[in-house]
Amino acid sequence: MFRIFVAILAVSTLTAGAERADAATISDTFSSFFVLGDSLSDPGNLPTGRFTDGRVWAEPISDRFTAAGTTRNYAKGGGRAVGSDFNDLGTQVLEFSRDVSDGSVTLGSRPLVAIWMGANDVFSALFPDPTRPGGDVINPVDAARAVVRTIADLARDGISRDFLVFDLPDQGETPLARFTSTEELLRTRSDAFNTTLTAELAMLAPDITTYTVPIAERFAELLDDPSSIGLGDFTLPCNTSPPADRTKCQFIADATGADIPPPAVLFGFNDEVHPNSVVHAEITRVASAAVVPLPASAPLMLAGFGALLIVRRRRAAA
Repeated sequence: MFRIFVAILAVSTLTAGAERADAATISDTFSSFFVLGDSLSDPGNLPTGRFTDGRVWAEPISDRFTAAGTTRNYAKGGGRAVGSDFNDLGTQVLEFSRDVSDGSVTLGSRPLVAIWMGANDVFSALFPDPTRPGGDVINPVDAARAVVRTIADLARDGISRDFLVFDLPDQGETPLARFTSTEELLRTRSDAFNTTLTAELAMLAPDITTYTVPIAERFAELLDDPSSIGLGDFTLPCNTSPPADRTKCQFIADATGADIPPPAVLFGFNDEVHPNSVVHAEITRVASAAVVPLPASAPLMLAGFGALLIVRRRRAAA
């Protein structure tokens, strides 16, 4: 019995340790880390603060570079890949390039640039705004091309040759799509973005390295099994109607700083489109694994521990 327990403990410890090491390993591989994006990556750059109930996915990774002053997050809520507004991708790139030119940021020998854009371009079909500098309804194909063009431009300018690139989860599965009965429209636009992104990334120069974060795939898995990361629901938001129940959000602490126990049923969306901090932690893990996969020896070790567990069980049965 004791040996069986040790085997189980070893498997659990190895798996947890590998996940915790992801962000640290990124800082061992790269000299600096920079983020371009929208509200899904915004750590509070706008007066409204974060668009979720805790830290966004990029912050744990940025923490590894903060002490050396080699990280900056330019993401702003509402940003589009296509457009010239203050929060759009082009404007963020101009700010980033300016910071590089005047020495405000340190690139080091191998900077990593993360880009997660396109969701607001997809949603532009629901919220047309002819007065916006970015135009009215954005073609998701153009949005994907804008992301890839940004990568090519940053590489050409000598800023980076390593890029962490996110595809889009199916926006037709968001609470917003369900509330507005636009599931098929948003799904089609999401697919168009992802298909174009994949094709255009494949045409980049061979000396440019892109690490694609398969968020579409992971979110689809969470829809099938939200309990895999402790969620009770991954279809409805916790703080809007329906249901208007803020207690089903994940809070890190209350106003006094005291911890709040997790709710009995945890909803994966903080509002109609933004995932909560539990999901963001999973995004951190998936993004880290896209850059630094689990070491080749780890699956073998896990298999070995699993075999040990089976042997002990068989001996116990005998």
